[in-house]
Amino acid sequence: MSNQTALTAQTQLMRNPDIFSSEIDENLVVMDMEGNYFALNLTAQTIWELLENPCSYEQLLKYLFKTYDIESQPCRLDVETFLTDMLQYKLILARNS
Repeated sequence: MSNQTALTAQTQLMRNPDIFSSEIDENLVVMDMEGNYFALNLTAQTIWELLENPCSYEQLLKYLFKTYDIESQPCRLDVETFLTDMLQYKLILARNS
């Protein structure tokens, strides 16, 4: 899986197995390869947990729409931005089928 993949409905996403994450004071913190820490909000934590196993971008969005009962367009834009950032920092991996 690459970290330079454009997101499509079929893009397979998963956590980078080399990335460390830990719960600190009831917050999930992720550390990248350079030692930078990222504190994840509740939605980001949900995404991180879902990506423990590979899933498609479409599956991820459907789960979030259903779980948080939110409109698809604003959610899609926010999630795409978040995933793009995670890909840039190599926290997750992506592969187009």
